[in-house]
Amino acid sequence: MTKIKAIVFDLGKVIFDLSYEQVIAYWAEKANKDYQELLDGFVYNDIFEQYERGELSDAAFRDAVRTFYHLPITDEEFDAGWNNIYLDIFDGINNLLRELSAQYHVVALSNTNHIHKLVWEVRYADTLQYFEKIFASHEMGCRKPEPHCFHMVLDYLNLAPEAIVFVDDHPANIETANRIGLHTVLVTSFPQMQHDLMKILNKQENTIVE
Repeated sequence: MTKIKAIVFDLGKVIFDLSYEQVIAYWAEKANKDYQELLDGFVYNDIFEQYERGELSDAAFRDAVRTFYHLPITDEEFDAGWNNIYLDIFDGINNLLRELSAQYHVVALSNTNHIHKLVWEVRYADTLQYFEKIFASHEMGCRKPEPHCFHMVLDYLNLAPEAIVFVDDHPANIETANRIGLHTVLVTSFPQMQHDLMKILNKQENTIVE
């Protein structure tokens, strides 16, 4: 059995929490829109996916979203709302990452964008120090669950898929990782994620010893 040498984490909803409701609430207030109506009409459509691939500039993204959702807000109000998504890191994640980074390659693979990265790389700097590299979709030109993203991480690590554990909260991303051959953990909570990840690592270590 191949020894596990690396762990690839998603960021949002895995390392730190997110709230799209907070984004909508901020935009609704600034645009004088009904919050529930705006929330009910919110869909993560092609505009967001293109921006996450780096295919749209910040200005083009703002204009496209404002047009689509009829938001009469300034660039500053748009960015403040867009960045209102971020919540706290999950309790215990720093200790887990500290322990793992001493034994494994620990990297991140995140669907993200330029406006967001300017915020999360500062806000969560103390936690992100445990990652040797962070793969951001808008800098890669692809986004999960597109296989090319995973192969770019594999190329960087220079490891076989079976030597890597991938940790993410989206089933579609997990499905692609499974097809490629990575070990996977589908995240529903921090305690569950930690339990399932350590189960894989401990089982693998015990199998090698035997």
